[in-house]
Amino acid sequence: MSEVYKRLAAVEISSASTNTLLYSPSSPITATLVSSLNVCNKNNVSIVFRIAHVVGNLASLTGGDWFYYNVTLTAYDTFEITRGITMSTNDTLAVWSDTTLVNFTAWGSEMSS
Repeated sequence: MSEVYKRLAAVEISSASTNTLLYSPSSPITATLVSSLNVCNKNNVSIVFRIAHVVGNLASLTGGDWFYYNVTLTAYDTFEITRGITMSTNDTLAVWSDTTLVNFTAWGSEMSS
């Protein structure tokens, strides 16, 4: 099995209050460990954000998938998360913000056989 450590994904919210795909491992990736996440508010006002791990695609998202929900982040601030989120092929890391100009970035390792 090979393992690669890297920035997994980055996205800037372009549509407010919309569930957005941040990352989804696909073949030949068999597993992913998301070790850290970063939320960056580039606005001059506070924002609200959410992060979810969905077993399946973005359309499969349910209320129980959110592990950060309606967290307030002050103007020009950053929220850093160190966590071991394990993902299988076709799982989804989804993000949401009540406004645009918010960046989400994920770092971790991808494993393949």
